[in-house]
Amino acid sequence: MIATDIRAVGEPILASQFGEENMDNLFQRFKDVVLDHMEAEKCEYVNLVISLAKRAQINSANATN
Repeated sequence: MIATDIRAVGEPILASQFGEENMDNLFQRFKDVVLDHMEAEKCEYVNLVISLAKRAQINSANATN
């Protein structure tokens, strides 16, 4: 449930940065980490912080091979 809710909010932002093809794996890994943590400790809240850096723009006319 938590991973699904986070995915609904975060996927558009993350997909634009990392690619749509990586989202299933990313959120499956997130789900596994959250479940492991919830089994080990009593959890009332889950906080998630996402920090992204702006991608560098490469102008194909100025790119060198």
